[in-house]
This record gives sequence, C-alpha cells and structure tokens, in this order.
Amino acid sequence: MYWVWVSEQTADDEAMIYGPTDFSEEEDLEFDSGLIADDEATLVDITRDEHSQGVMADNVNLLGSGGLMFSSKLRQVLTGILLNIQYFPVVVKNLVDGSQTSDYNVANIVGRVSCLDRENSVLQISPEDEDVIEFIEVLAIDEASANSFDLFRLHEEPEIILASTRVKEACESNHITGVRFYEPCDYEF
Repeated sequence: MYWVWVSEQTADDEAMIYGPTDFSEEEDLEFDSGLIADDEATLVDITRDEHSQGVMADNVNLLGSGGLMFSSKLRQVLTGILLNIQYFPVVVKNLVDGSQTSDYNVANIVGRVSCLDRENSVLQISPEDEDVIEFIEVLAIDEASANSFDLFRLHEEPEIILASTRVKEACESNHITGVRFYEPCDYEF
C-alpha cells in the first residue's frame, strides 16, 4: 500500500522554517519536481528568524522554497531502504539565539511515477489543460503502476510524495517527527 507523505507539525512546539532560504542565486534549484538537481549545487545557510523558533523536527518543510530538510536521524532511518534521494548539506542558523546546526540536509526526492488512478480519483482539472490538476478531492493510486518504489513523487502532481508501507513503518517505529502519512483516499490537495 502507498501513503501520502505530508510534511506537517506533529507537535505544537515544532519550528516552521519560512523562506526564502539562501540557495545560491546562480543556481536554478528545484526540490519539489522529482528531477535530479545539479550535484555541484551548494547550499550555504538556512536561517531561523523570530517566526521560526521551536524544536526542529526530523522532517522540515522549507516553506516558500518547495524543499524538505531531513535530520541525520531521518536520513539514517531511510538508509536501509533503497531510495532515490539527493542530499545537500546546509547550516541552519538561528538568528534569535545565535545557535547553528549542520545536522540537516536538504532532501531532493528524485523520481516521478505515473500512477494516478483517474477513474477512482475525484479531481478538478484545468479547463485550459487537461493535464493540469487544480484540486484533488479524493486521490486514488494505481498501485500496480507504482512498480514497488518506496518513495517517489506523483508524476501527475509532483508536489505529492508517496511512500510505501515499508517507509511509513520505518518512520513510525523510529518516532520520526514532522511527517504524517495519509491514506490516498483521505488526502486532499
């Protein structure tokens, strides 16, 4: 079975990181497309301001940039599962208390799989382009088309990340914070 990976606070005291982040301006980096990013890309600083305080979760959504940051704990949990993830080192600097950490990496989940079950999904399609999904009320996945991948982006809507039960159980058994898993039929986009 596949689950929708949703980056959200799992505790009230978790920090939210608000963009922009300091990705090099010369680099055109996308971390929510499912495409491979330039391996030479350098990410320097991610800053936490007064609005970004609290406990850092294991999975952090970089609001405004489309990226995810994974802690070393989450990366270690995922190491035992063959996954297509590129990692880019960052330094997270807290402007309020002066602390910093290198424990996180920006994670680029590489790979898009066309497995949307259009017949059993309830979708609002763009009137201008039938390939553009404007809203998903009920998401259905054609699991046979997912080809047993463990973590990937939905080709038809790359912002949606799908995880196998194996990934879900590994995250839950290791108490990974900052991510919730939803059955596709319970997910709205």
